[in-house]
Amino acid sequence: MDPSSLFQCLHFPGGLTQTDWFSMFQGGLGLGYGVTAYNQNAYCNDVSWRQNQMYQEKNYHLSWVAIAREDVREMMSISVNRINNYMLVATLIMAVAADALFFVQTFHDDSPGFVLNAFWLSMGISIAFFALSIMFGIKGQNSAFVNTMRLLTWEIRPENPAPYIHDYMGQASKYEKDGLKQLFRVPGVSPSYNHARRSKSESREHSGDRELGSHAAVTHGQGSLRSRKSGSSRGGLDDYEEQQPAALEQLVPRTKELIYLARFAHYMQLWIPYEANAKYCIGLGLITLAQGGAYFSLGMLRWSSEYGAVPAVAMMVIFVYLTIMVYMQNYRAKHYFVTWLVVFLFAWGPTAAAVGTLVQYPPIIRQVCAPLTCLGQCCLYLGVFFVSFVELKPPSTVANQYIEGLHGERFTTWSPGTKHIVDPSMAHETEDKLRQSFRGKSFTRQLSQKVFGKTLAEDENNYNNNNNNSNNNNSLPEVGGEASTPQSERVEEETALLVQRTCIRLVRSTLFLSALLWASLLFVEVLSSSHSMAEDAKNGYSGVVNLQELPIDWPSDATWLHALTCRRGSEFFVANRYQVFRVDPTRRTAKAEPCGDLQWPITDVSSHCNSTSGPCRPLVLLEDALAGGRPGASVVVDCGATAGKMPLLREPVTAQRFSVNAMPSTAAELLALHGGRVVEYGQALPGSPLKGFSPRCERAAVGDDVLSIDTAGDRLFVFRPRAEKDGAPTVSGSVDVRLLLSSEKIGTWQLPPDHDSLVSGCALDAKTVVLLTGGAQPRLWLGQ
Repeated sequence: MDPSSLFQCLHFPGGLTQTDWFSMFQGGLGLGYGVTAYNQNAYCNDVSWRQNQMYQEKNYHLSWVAIAREDVREMMSISVNRINNYMLVATLIMAVAADALFFVQTFHDDSPGFVLNAFWLSMGISIAFFALSIMFGIKGQNSAFVNTMRLLTWEIRPENPAPYIHDYMGQASKYEKDGLKQLFRVPGVSPSYNHARRSKSESREHSGDRELGSHAAVTHGQGSLRSRKSGSSRGGLDDYEEQQPAALEQLVPRTKELIYLARFAHYMQLWIPYEANAKYCIGLGLITLAQGGAYFSLGMLRWSSEYGAVPAVAMMVIFVYLTIMVYMQNYRAKHYFVTWLVVFLFAWGPTAAAVGTLVQYPPIIRQVCAPLTCLGQCCLYLGVFFVSFVELKPPSTVANQYIEGLHGERFTTWSPGTKHIVDPSMAHETEDKLRQSFRGKSFTRQLSQKVFGKTLAEDENNYNNNNNNSNNNNSLPEVGGEASTPQSERVEEETALLVQRTCIRLVRSTLFLSALLWASLLFVEVLSSSHSMAEDAKNGYSGVVNLQELPIDWPSDATWLHALTCRRGSEFFVANRYQVFRVDPTRRTAKAEPCGDLQWPITDVSSHCNSTSGPCRPLVLLEDALAGGRPGASVVVDCGATAGKMPLLREPVTAQRFSVNAMPSTAAELLALHGGRVVEYGQALPGSPLKGFSPRCERAAVGDDVLSIDTAGDRLFVFRPRAEKDGAPTVSGSVDVRLLLSSEKIGTWQLPPDHDSLVSGCALDAKTVVLLTGGAQPRLWLGQ
């Protein structure tokens, strides 16, 4: 056929030309190419958007895990910093307590011994509690670091990166190989692309999950523990297929549940016992240190000045107040009765010590207050020991306080419109209700089971089966272990309870040891007080002497007497520097007694009676500058005899006081005080060129502050003057009673501070003394 005839055949009457046919063919070809290009461009954009969405999701999860890990580290740092503060405070205060022990040497000599013992023991116990607090702090820090690393390593960690091996060129070629139906897909009419109906394995291959293994497949599924711990589900192409298209995407989280905070609180149980006991030990150390400070104030400030009792009591009140404040800030009792009982026990010891220190008369008060102080301290530590069995909270209760709201809310609020809706009342359930309803399960397990129902058990079973299969194949599974959380929580709870029991046992052991030490000191003080009271009752030499005045009509209103002697109750001798008087207390008379021509002032006076019925005669002690062939020699003059002067031989120190022990006709014995030493004298041997009294031995060292000495049987009586401290009188005089042969001190009689000052004294017998007080207007007293 002729081509020209063919072209002519295409000419319809009034029809198209060759050019029109060519244009129509060209237009159809362009239309097909446009549809194909549109579908290809839409497919490529879809792939690009899907790729961006997947990487955005990965980046979102990486950011979310980074935030969770940062939160955990921040919370751990807060807890560790708090433990550091406890350690710092305990270290500084322990150093103060240790330095305070060096002040023990500054305690006054008159300070009661039980106050010094209480101070030492209180300081030692406080150092023990502070050291225990430091030890708990160190162990708590180590536990916090180790368990936080476990949490960050095994539970809150980013996923392993997926392999970046997807062949997008092959995916584009595959699109072309799907045929004309795929190329000429009509927009808005045809269903979704073929790749959206692929199998789940192909979808996972596309996202790179196939290389992660079976464990990743479990953890990436909807409702898995990893998904819940990440804050929302990962999604995947299966979720993408089920989602309904929307004009604009709304990023609404499926839940506001923050499981990682609950997991951190659960791990926190492992070091909370260390932190809590470190705080409690600091409180106990501060309480003991405050009590030691009160004892130090009583032992130091009481004797520092005339009004030392005022600052001593003020400091004691401050320390007791500090003790009460420490208790009120660190401990909360359920009943006010317990609070006031504890406050009473805290203040018992220092108060009893203050009474025993400040109230000196009668001495029995001090003898009673010393054991009471130790008893109060012992009861204090025993009370705290028994309270530790009642006021004990489990670590889970303490840890859950950090993840609860003001009204008991938990991280269980769900967004509206999501699939998993929880009863709003669950946010207000208490720990007790949860434990009752879930039979003691932890909060994380309770929440997971209540929210996700059976999926939790299914995930656990699947994960355990996968782990078992992996172990059987001798291959390591993907680390993470999220599905084993319920089992690990049970182990953690048991470990936390074990740690708490270990810590509380150590604290209780220290409390019991403290109570045992105070009980031992109580036993010692009871024995000491009992022995002292028994000796005082046996000898009758203790406390304030019972005085009865003996009224005497003195020959003058200003006699200025300074010496007294007595051998019988009806006959005394008193003397001033120049004259001796015979006193008859039954007749209330005092008459001058002749004593020869005395050339020197009278230093002291004594007396001797030949028989029980005959009269007594006085003897006086003089300082004769010419007697004995040496200056300053002491001589004894018998006012009723003609023997003359009898010097005290072989003693270079002048005698200040003397007392005649016996004076038979052929021999003489007396005691003389030389510079604080009591020396016994006997008459010189017959035929000796020296006439007088020769020293035999030194009986006792009694000091220089002596008014007079006297003997009665085997007793030596030493009369001492008025004692003052910074101008404030402590006693108006005292009488020390010693055994004459051994010089052992067996008791002391004292005159009240407001009484007339003691001038001299003598002993009628082992139980009765006669005291001379006053000065220009003397007064005689009978003391027993």
